[in-house]
Amino acid sequence: MSLQVNIFGLITSVDQLIVAIGPSSAKEVVVVSSAQDDIGSLIYLALTVPKCLACTFTAVSITQRIKFSLASDAAVFSSADFTYWSAPVIENALFTPEGEGLVITLGHASNSAGKVGKFPCSAVLIKTGLGSRSECVWETSSILSVIFGTNPTILPRDNVALTQNNIKSANTLSAFSASTLIAVSKPSVPSSHGISSGEGPIKIEPCSAFSLTFDVLSPRNVQFTWTAVGVGVSDISAINSYLSTLYTNALVLSSGTSQLGLPAGATSDTWRISVFATDFSDAQSVVQTHELTKISTPAPQIMFFGRDIYLRTEVILLRGPVFSKSVRFILSGLLSQFMQQRRRPS
Repeated sequence: MSLQVNIFGLITSVDQLIVAIGPSSAKEVVVVSSAQDDIGSLIYLALTVPKCLACTFTAVSITQRIKFSLASDAAVFSSADFTYWSAPVIENALFTPEGEGLVITLGHASNSAGKVGKFPCSAVLIKTGLGSRSECVWETSSILSVIFGTNPTILPRDNVALTQNNIKSANTLSAFSASTLIAVSKPSVPSSHGISSGEGPIKIEPCSAFSLTFDVLSPRNVQFTWTAVGVGVSDISAINSYLSTLYTNALVLSSGTSQLGLPAGATSDTWRISVFATDFSDAQSVVQTHELTKISTPAPQIMFFGRDIYLRTEVILLRGPVFSKSVRFILSGLLSQFMQQRRRPS
């Protein structure tokens, strides 16, 4: 910085002068030029302002006295106010509620690193994991919005920092902001993720496979937690052991569903399968439940081969397993209904 000091011809070199700002001495004081006017000698000094190690900033700036005194007689001096301006620092960094970006708040207004509109975050932030082609934009001179790119990996408690030699106070009179690391916090108001109803059968046979799928709306990957409760008497340890290794949204059991074992002699049993999703910020969805019944014997399967219209004397072919008398009785009733619907006058 340069200062104009009226010395009144009392000194001829800077060695005769002591310059202090607050408790610290100014360094590298040199005479830039001098001149004469009606008052006396005018000397232009250039000096390096020392860091204000004793300064505790409670606001954007703090004032110290700058004092020029003769080395030979400290009683001869001149002084004035000098203002130190604090460099902006990150006050907090929060995820947005949906996890699509960050909101970074500085302690006070900055020069915005000279950036207007959207720009690459690497210009002002030291942080990986923001996703491919992430962008930043200044909402105000003290609030920076980070818009994640593709596949972000940043998590709560990861650190971010300002880049060096880019951000100063709004009037640019402060030093550059330091690259101090600060941990990113969870959203102040986490999103309440909705989870869909399960898509899967409610009854299976002993040889059937089983699949159950749930979906949740979230811009970030979520982890699913599955559990099962037996409504009947079956052992649930096998199915819960399998579910404890499952973190995706789909439960798939192969043919026979060995994890859902029926007790000896049981004709059927029921399980209540529950799932919830947890996102990157540990926010959890509501719990969804799907009730599934497994029967011990296959249900008769009937396949119809034919046309839509038949004559009264024609034979209709039904293909299926060997029927017991009880099944044949039910089938006879169904067939009568079918024939009433499909017969046409000959």
